[in-house]
Amino acid sequence: VLEPMQGTEVLGTHTDQFYAGKAAVTRREVGKGSVTYVGVFSDTGEMEYQVLRAVMQKGGASLLDLPAYVFTEWRDGYW
Repeated sequence: VLEPMQGTEVLGTHTDQFYAGKAAVTRREVGKGSVTYVGVFSDTGEMEYQVLRAVMQKGGASLLDLPAYVFTEWRDGYW
């Protein structure tokens, strides 16, 4: 069970068992960046996927919604 320090943002909480309502995903700004900690894993991976997307968007990354079988690579200024 995570016990966030003051200044830490809680992005997600547990929904069941004895830790219901306690922090499960946290974010804290550190220096010029931030740290996001996911203290759980989901059966489908969807929660982790959404957290990662949110972190990348907050960092200014451009996101593409591609089918699972499509991969992209950026190298030397080219896709």
